Amino acid sequence: MAGQTPTSRRLRSQQGVSLVELMVSLALGLVLIGGVLSLYLESQQVFRAHESLARLQEGGRYALDLMAREIRTAGISPCTSPLTANALVANPTPWWANTASGFLRGGESGAQGLATTGTAAGNHAQGTDSVLVLRASDDEGLYARILQHDAALGRLRVANSLATGAATTSTTSSPTPAGTTARIGPRDIALVCDDASAALFQVDTVQASTGVIDYLGSPLNCTTSLGSVDATCASAASKSFAVGALLVPWEPGLWYVGVNGSGQRSLYRVALNPTGSLQPVERVPGVQDLQIQYLTRNRNNAGALASTWVNASALAGQWANPALEVAAVRLTLTLQGNPTTTASAPLQRTFTAVVALRGRQP
Repeated sequence: MAGQTPTSRRLRSQQGVSLVELMVSLALGLVLIGGVLSLYLESQQVFRAHESLARLQEGGRYALDLMAREIRTAGISPCTSPLTANALVANPTPWWANTASGFLRGGESGAQGLATTGTAAGNHAQGTDSVLVLRASDDEGLYARILQHDAALGRLRVANSLATGAATTSTTSSPTPAGTTARIGPRDIALVCDDASAALFQVDTVQASTGVIDYLGSPLNCTTSLGSVDATCASAASKSFAVGALLVPWEPGLWYVGVNGSGQRSLYRVALNPTGSLQPVERVPGVQDLQIQYLTRNRNNAGALASTWVNASALAGQWANPALEVAAVRLTLTLQGNPTTTASAPLQRTFTAVVALRGRQP
């Protein structure tokens, strides 16, 4: 082109974008980045919501399974025989051995005197129900078969190695701590049964190497007769259990919703402790509420089922009444997860299960 030198043409070819073009490009880039970021944040929120829901589902199923397994076996022995001798009917009978008041007892908005209602760690949460279950262990790995029973000496010999790890002449009144691999230890509570009857008693000493268990000197036993005993420890009848009878740990418990160390609610279980002190153990975090209803049947009228479910208050003092025997329990648990965002409310889900009690004797 006329008038243009090679240098001017070279400079013109090296010119960049204009300011307007630059601003438009930046705006488009910001819109694109904003869209990607928004999609990422939404994906993260959806992921957290699904994760929280999955945790709630898992926690709800686990909590119901734990409670149902114990409730289902309330009041029966592994031999499916009735309890005919309770040697622990001292005055007063401890809560974990008070079979005369019922093997299953509910608390309406309370922990049945076994946990204080309040906001401290381990306290029962206001307005939630509880259920007390008296039962033998359902863990067959803890069962021991009887090889010999000398009723006169108050001595049992079992086939299985007891592996207590405790002194064979211990005089402590504490049971074997929870979480150990022991079957039966000194001063533990145990149930011996065959297909005809069952007896509840306290072990005195254990010789782990030989499987010999003595109960003659146990401080909590009101009698050494394991055939039959009435509610006042009278009319005792002795019995020698034959070879093949079972010796089983006694594992009662109280289930309730309590406050944990972080100030949140959890499902708790109070375990057996013959010393009288309670052992509340947090089992499932996030449980906000527990409501329980009961369906009864009348053993005096051919086992006729009631037409409606009732709360624990309707059965107060009647848990051992054969006309109001509990046939099924309806558990309703409410679990709460963490908020998915700072502005969202915590995710809550309610779980319900009906548990039929089995093996009840007429």
